[in-house]
Amino acid sequence: LPEHIFQQEYEAHFLDSAATAFRNVRKCVRDKCLEDARPGESYIMGVDLGKYRDFTAISVVRRSANKVVYWERFKDIDWVLQKKRIEAVSRRYNGARIVLDSTGLGDPISDDLQREGIVVDDFKFTKQSRRQLLEKLGLFIEQQNIYYPYEEILLDELESIRLEIKETQLVYSTPEGRHDDSV
Repeated sequence: LPEHIFQQEYEAHFLDSAATAFRNVRKCVRDKCLEDARPGESYIMGVDLGKYRDFTAISVVRRSANKVVYWERFKDIDWVLQKKRIEAVSRRYNGARIVLDSTGLGDPISDDLQREGIVVDDFKFTKQSRRQLLEKLGLFIEQQNIYYPYEEILLDELESIRLEIKETQLVYSTPEGRHDDSV
């Protein structure tokens, strides 16, 4: 667990009612982080789908370095073009395995990508699975074990995630009107 969560949960330290979930966000920024695929390297690609209200966010990580080598976020693009863009990015990064948020409309997108020969792992978000992912990300950031480019939108989203106490539980939240698609 990230240190501040361990202190709250096991050492009975109190957090402010809404504390920043991730510490050291800007210490993980690296110049020249974005790069083309390297032969023989393994990549994993995270995709959060959106169209009108939310954004589609794509992140590709070079597994050997825990380094985000590709990042983009977009909206107002029809599903056919989004699928083609996702497929092209996967192929560009040596057939990167895709972890796709299939909680809502992701199932048919996943099915279509798999028909094109793309390896897709469907991921269904629940309160518990979201918390586990965010805790792991928080630990990676705290220990500076993940690197990403200086993208103000990405940094803003990471820094806006809050850890709140609701009904005696710690809950990750995003302030009203803000996005967390890139996270």
